[in-house]
Amino acid sequence: MCNNSHVILMICVYITHPCSPFDYFNVAFNTYFAELMKTPMQLGWFLAVVVIAVAAVFMLLVFVYYIYRTGNSTTTSETELAFRNFLENALIARPRTKEMIIGWPMLMLFIWSLRRGMKFLPMVFGMGMSIGLVSVVNTFLHIRTPFLLSLLRTGWGVLFGLLIGLAAVVIAELVYRLVRRVCGVENG
Repeated sequence: MCNNSHVILMICVYITHPCSPFDYFNVAFNTYFAELMKTPMQLGWFLAVVVIAVAAVFMLLVFVYYIYRTGNSTTTSETELAFRNFLENALIARPRTKEMIIGWPMLMLFIWSLRRGMKFLPMVFGMGMSIGLVSVVNTFLHIRTPFLLSLLRTGWGVLFGLLIGLAAVVIAELVYRLVRRVCGVENG
């Protein structure tokens, strides 16, 4: 069974974000969307839509896998167990995978998308970021785990997560510039 704290926080971020669909059902958006549908589509914009659609499907699959893997009742692959054992042997306290691979990189992408003035992506990255924050809180809620061990585990998660996040921001910036160039939009 999945941990409800992860799902509830993501739903709250989704509903309260200004770009969630709950804010879109108004006359201004409907008018804008009707005008947009009348505009002929150029190849660059079509490619951008395809990239966004593929990314959305990928994010949905990641979300489903994440919900499936949350909690203690699921099985872990041998590859993941080998990776976890390697980290535990090398670092004494391995970082939580959710923090390291999802939470902190999403924080970096969240900040990047806000600085780029994007409207929808900060909500998506904010939902991912909430996964990491809930995981950090859950790390310190294990009453039998010594505090310093939890602190070390979180520290490693922050370090590796921010490094992964930095790589993700570099890739996102390159894709962003490529899409803008293909679509004929001035870089700014």
